[in-house]
Amino acid sequence: EALDVTKAALELCQELQDYAIEARLLLTLADAQERLDSLDEALQAAQDGAAIFRALEGEWELAGYAQYAVARLHAQMMEIGQAMEESQLARDLFYKAGNVRCEGLTILQMAGITGMDREKLEEAVGMADQARDIFQKAGDRVADAFALHVKAEMCRASGEFDRAIEAAAERRRMLHELGFRKEEAKSMHAVAGIHLAKHDAAEATRAAREGLRLARACGDRATEVHMLIQLTHASAFLVSE
Repeated sequence: EALDVTKAALELCQELQDYAIEARLLLTLADAQERLDSLDEALQAAQDGAAIFRALEGEWELAGYAQYAVARLHAQMMEIGQAMEESQLARDLFYKAGNVRCEGLTILQMAGITGMDREKLEEAVGMADQARDIFQKAGDRVADAFALHVKAEMCRASGEFDRAIEAAAERRRMLHELGFRKEEAKSMHAVAGIHLAKHDAAEATRAAREGLRLARACGDRATEVHMLIQLTHASAFLVSE
């Protein structure tokens, strides 16, 4: 039904020649089709929306959002080279628009795409650090914390567990300083997971218990459940050693 409504609205916009709204509707259509796993159709709609925004004068930021979506869809379809090209274009558009946060987030998208090739994980870590530099210069600690999460995951995937733990621990400290209690609790799940990947069940258990304590303190029942599961895994690992 949502697809039918969006398509009807698109036809009306085309009649009225309201290109900006048409482009927004195309992105809405792309999102709906992506949710239905119709990736080819979603990609076409996103590309059409991005092309309209690029053609409109001064719509650099909206064009950047559209290109970001196009890059994400190419990545989902495992078209890595094309995804990188589209993501780079999105970064250029956000730079033109002066949107520092989105420029940095697009670099993180590029890091994620690059990290899909296990031989390029170190390059992906470098991109995460590059995004961090941008966020730090802008004083954007929230985005910086997210960049630390990406860095930790890339280091973990490459087997650089000590670097991963260092990044995850720094993210936890940053979230604590920002007063994001629920996010801090969730961050301990990642810390415990890295210790488990390193086969350090004792540290994983400590991290899981700390995450459980934080989750209970802030009333986050969902994270509490996840931490209990993590604690069970860590405890089972201890017993098997």
